[in-house]
Amino acid sequence: MKLIIYAMLVSLSTGAIAQRQVKGVVIDQNTKETLIGAEIYLPDMNKGTVTDNNGAFTLPGLPSGKFTMEVSFVSYKTKVLTVDLIDGDEELNILMEPSAQEMKEVIVTGVSASTERKLSPIPAAVTNKEYLLHNTATNIIDAIAKQPGVDQLTTGQAISKPIIRGLGYNRVLTLYNGVR
Repeated sequence: MKLIIYAMLVSLSTGAIAQRQVKGVVIDQNTKETLIGAEIYLPDMNKGTVTDNNGAFTLPGLPSGKFTMEVSFVSYKTKVLTVDLIDGDEELNILMEPSAQEMKEVIVTGVSASTERKLSPIPAAVTNKEYLLHNTATNIIDAIAKQPGVDQLTTGQAISKPIIRGLGYNRVLTLYNGVR
């Protein structure tokens, strides 16, 4: 009798903690081509992923419920969706709308926290679009290597590592929106 009650409790508890998943494909709404490397993020769960070579993604291990999902890709409008995992798994085809976006300037600093150029106590050299158009380079390090205090170490064709004021390799920290 105890064995039957224990088996019933185990089956009920596994149903209560059932894991759900969100699967889908991210597509350009104009060309209908899949977008490789699009970012999918669930801020409520602090979970995210990126699309694979087929533009597909999977976010497994989610609890039952409704969640906000943000889909973003460079030069496309960020899309915010509500995902409903109450009835089961969700499968989505997400159409992204192209958008002209102007990127902010890139600041190379000697501190680990990002800062605005106007508030920085360290002199900053600006490399703008016109500079990049007039000075051809195979990668971003080649482009900024002509700035004062910046040098490069080339390890192969189109492969360069920055040396900033004598520091290189793991002594140069690159942050993108505050993330290493």
